Amino acid sequence: MYLSSIHIENFKGIKTLDVIFQKDINVIIGENGGCKTSLIDAIRLLYNLGDQQRELYVTVDDFYLGESVITIAYEFKGLTTVQKGAFYDYVVLGETEEEDFAKITISYKKEKQKVLFSYYTGEVEGQRADSVTFQYFIHYYLGALRDSTRDLLTNRNNILGSLINRQVEKNNSQASYEALMKTANEELLKQKEVTDSQQSINTNLINIYKKSVENQIGLRIEESKAEYIVNIIKPYLPHDTGTLTGEGFNLKQNSLGFNNLIYIATVLGDINQQLKDDKTSHYTLLIEEPEAHLHPQLQLNLFEFLKQTNNQDNSQLFITTHSPTLTSKVPLDNLIHLSKNHQAINLNQCFEGREAIQVEEDDEDAFTDDALSRKKQLERYIDATKSQLFFSKGALFVEGISEELLVPVFAKILNHSLEDYKIELLNADGTSFYPFIYLFNSTDKLKTLPMPLSIITDDDRFTESKNTEYSFKNIKDNLPKAEDLFEKIKAATPSTRIKNILELIKSVPDKINLNYSFKTFEFTLVQSNISKTKTQIADNLLWKYLAQDKSIAKKFAKIKAHLDSFTGAEIAEVELNKLQIIIWKALPSKAEFAQNFSIYLLTNIETAKTNFVVPDYIQKSFNHLINYKSK
Repeated sequence: MYLSSIHIENFKGIKTLDVIFQKDINVIIGENGGCKTSLIDAIRLLYNLGDQQRELYVTVDDFYLGESVITIAYEFKGLTTVQKGAFYDYVVLGETEEEDFAKITISYKKEKQKVLFSYYTGEVEGQRADSVTFQYFIHYYLGALRDSTRDLLTNRNNILGSLINRQVEKNNSQASYEALMKTANEELLKQKEVTDSQQSINTNLINIYKKSVENQIGLRIEESKAEYIVNIIKPYLPHDTGTLTGEGFNLKQNSLGFNNLIYIATVLGDINQQLKDDKTSHYTLLIEEPEAHLHPQLQLNLFEFLKQTNNQDNSQLFITTHSPTLTSKVPLDNLIHLSKNHQAINLNQCFEGREAIQVEEDDEDAFTDDALSRKKQLERYIDATKSQLFFSKGALFVEGISEELLVPVFAKILNHSLEDYKIELLNADGTSFYPFIYLFNSTDKLKTLPMPLSIITDDDRFTESKNTEYSFKNIKDNLPKAEDLFEKIKAATPSTRIKNILELIKSVPDKINLNYSFKTFEFTLVQSNISKTKTQIADNLLWKYLAQDKSIAKKFAKIKAHLDSFTGAEIAEVELNKLQIIIWKALPSKAEFAQNFSIYLLTNIETAKTNFVVPDYIQKSFNHLINYKSK
């Protein structure tokens, strides 16, 4: 049995929300304000009903603005025969027995300053199972602001005491615990300090009552039952890690992260102990931000442990997280993205049931682009950095290291800081855009991330330009060769990658924006900044950077001499084309150029705003993300 879906109306920040869950692990992600905690609280409300010590109540402040009725419906699938019997009044019959499910709907009505609770079970409003069945919903909750140290050390109803007490009850050993405590208590009461204190009190009572000796006290130690005794057992960190006894550190001296892990390990021990004997109840563990106080490697260890330990029938795990490290290691099947527009996207659905697309390669081969294959690629490919896109308001995909280093600087030059707009830049490491595009390109809102996407890439026309015959050395002293190269680039057709991407995004033209360079990023950068007049060229920051770059000093001297040879203020177009070609060919290696030029631009950022031109296709990508409005 597992919670398969929830429907929420008018609860806290949620107007309406439908979420489908996996039977084992559900990791809920998204930017702040997406109501992740509200979703967790909505789950807790049901599981809280059967708890003798309720920790969560609905107040008048929990109603969505202007609304007076909260409705939450829960559906459970995978019921065993035993569970169908226990939840008889919950069961909704499917076409087959395997399709039967249990349903409960709870509601809260606001009347002035009061909140009235009601519920019904099954499909028919008014049908009510006995409220005693609520006890079959059992949960453990670790909030984002939890104090695991306090919870472990409390003397009443602490989780370690619960775990030990269940073992005591299972073994029917209460009497032995109580006998041990009785003996200890008797010895304690015989201690001189205790008897002297008792005698002092009784002497005073005799003096008050005068001759009466009936009004005197005896002393005893209360709460000698086993269920109370075990609550005074507390974990600590012994110095002797071999025997785990003797002196050691109190948990208050320990790190918060380690105490969190101790608490989680204890909770899971309690759940697993109960699951051995309880085949009816459904247990949930809800953890908000498990990454709290944990370094990245330990976050991953914790998730692997949770994944392995929680893989049992009638047990389900719900996690909310802002950790890209954790998110990157969670299978897409288990990721649920919550957005501010109250949409829950199961990321696996972005790839399910998608129409196959024919892809052409430059060697004229063609193959069918399968979405499920792309899903597998994405799970292998995504890392902590790339998973940050799930927490953004927009995504900007770039082709390589040059764009990754320079595009954020270009944004600052245009007063469009990516951080201010919460835009995540992702380096696709070459041209591996396809797996990521499937996260954005469905017309079904339940199968696509809601934020906009811009893709920046090269059209990579005329790949022969890399040949030795077109090296800087071979074209500088043979300017017709430079002119020939420019004309061949101009006449060439873009890479088939452009066509393939356009095919993938054609159904959502308003959401996904593709902009590509003429030839390459570096070539278009030169074209945009090496303009028609010698004065403009001299003032441009790209030219000034190249002038001070010692790695190309000899090349630049030749280029400057060539520029100085021109007469007149304006350079003829054919000569400008040749000049752009030889400057492009003189640039240092991609990574070296991008790293150093980005530093140079940042150092001269105010000058860059007037004396540097961000290529038009990159400006269009920014504008798409900044001005996008979801339909």
